[in-house]
Amino acid sequence: MKRTLVALLGLALVLPFSTAHAQQAPRYKGYLVCTAKKAAEPATTCGRNKKKTAVFLSKDRDAVYKVCVKFPGKKKRLCASHQPADEGVKSGVSVTASDPGTLKATWYVDGDKVATWTMEIT
Repeated sequence: MKRTLVALLGLALVLPFSTAHAQQAPRYKGYLVCTAKKAAEPATTCGRNKKKTAVFLSKDRDAVYKVCVKFPGKKKRLCASHQPADEGVKSGVSVTASDPGTLKATWYVDGDKVATWTMEIT
């Protein structure tokens, strides 16, 4: 009986913390836009001759990130490392891509993948 009570009390203390953590909003946001302006809305398609930017936002702390881009028809990806991101301020890296197909960007902070976005170049 005592063991059951102790186990239930331990579970009652752990559950609120684990569910609160699971419901937390993502700390980072990464997406591609079809312009050189970081304030633009995220895009999933873009014309071949349009400028493209990989935008990153760190919502609750300053961060240093890496963004890697896989270009249409290419096997290797190209990465830009040590990119600074001030808390709450959008930062961007220009992406030069004109071949039609799928462009895929992936962002990393402290070695962890934090965002992925794909865009079709038409």
